[in-house]
Amino acid sequence: MPPTLALIALAQAALVFPQDGAIGLAPPPGMNVEADAAAFVDPPGAARITLAELPPAAFATLARRLDAASGPLADGSVLDGAGEALRIDGRTARLYRGQQGNAGTLLLLVSDDRRTAVVAARFPTDRAAAIETALRSVRLRDPASGIDALPFVIGDAAGYRLVRTLGREGAVLTEGPLDVDTDGAQPLAIVVAGRAEAGVDRAALARSLLVSSDGLTRITIAETAVSADGVDHRVTGTAVDRARYVALRQHLRFAADGSYLRTMCIHPVRDPLAERCDSLAASVTPR
Repeated sequence: MPPTLALIALAQAALVFPQDGAIGLAPPPGMNVEADAAAFVDPPGAARITLAELPPAAFATLARRLDAASGPLADGSVLDGAGEALRIDGRTARLYRGQQGNAGTLLLLVSDDRRTAVVAARFPTDRAAAIETALRSVRLRDPASGIDALPFVIGDAAGYRLVRTLGREGAVLTEGPLDVDTDGAQPLAIVVAGRAEAGVDRAALARSLLVSSDGLTRITIAETAVSADGVDHRVTGTAVDRARYVALRQHLRFAADGSYLRTMCIHPVRDPLAERCDSLAASVTPR
C-alpha cells in the first residue's frame, strides 16, 4: 500500500468520537479523551482540543465574523489572518491559525446540512504540525447521543428553547430568533449533570462553578441561598460577556448520591428573567 494511503487508513482506524458525539478525529500521539468532556488533552495539559456542535447556519455567521476580526478574540487569542478554505471529508471547512500568549491556536469550522462542527486547539508551538494533522482528520456522523440520551428531563423550558446538546451531559437553551448568538444579546441557559466528591462543601462548590464559568470575565457573586431541605443551592451574580454586562443565576440541585443538576442562566441585566430561570431549574429532574 502506498505510504499516503497507509496513513489515511491508519487515521480512519484511529478515529475517536468523544462522548459518542457527532464529531470525531484521530488524536495526536499522547492525547486522550478528557473525562466528562468533548475534548482531547495530553496528561500535562499543555495541549487541548475541544469539540462543539452548532446548528448548520453557524458556519456562515462564525466565518464572516472571524474573517473580519481584528485584534484579540474573546478568549485572548489573535488570528494570523482570514481562514483557509478547505474540504474536510467532502464538506465545506475553514481553518484559522493564531496565537494565545506563547501557545499556538487552531480553529476549524466544518459544515454539513445537519450541523456545524467547531474544533478548537491550543498547544505548544512545536506541536503545530501534529495538531493540524489531527484537525484535518475530523469526521462528522449521526451521533449516538441526543436529547433522549441526556441523564435528565426538562419538564418546563420556561420560554427557552433547546438549540443543542453537550454530548451526553448537558443542553443549551436560548430565547430569541438566533440559534447562534455571536453577540451574546439573547438570554442563554445551560443545564448539565455532574457529581460532587464525597464530603464536599456544596455551597463552596456552587460558588466555584459560578466564578469559573467559561467565556465570562469580571464575575462577581451578589447572593447565595440554600433551600430549606438543603437540596437547591442558588448563586446569583454579574459578569461581562464580551462587551455586555450580564446577570448570572445558577441553581445546583443535589441528589442523595452526590450527583447534581446545574442550571445556569445568563441574560442582559435589564431582562427580568429570574423567575423563569427558577422555574426551568425546578423542572429539571433525573431521568
